[in-house]
Amino acid sequence: MSDQAGQDSNHHLIHISLDENSLARSTPDVEKERAIAIYDLIEHNSLSLIHI
Repeated sequence: MSDQAGQDSNHHLIHISLDENSLARSTPDVEKERAIAIYDLIEHNSLSLIHI
């Protein structure tokens, strides 16, 4: 299990880009929540391929 955990650390999001033109106008509170959500996605994620 520790081997897999080590591999997962190499497979994660490093950048998120939003198309600002496709987003509705929002309040400062919504912008703050969006920024927090993006931060959480980048900092607390891991990805791995599923072999079917």
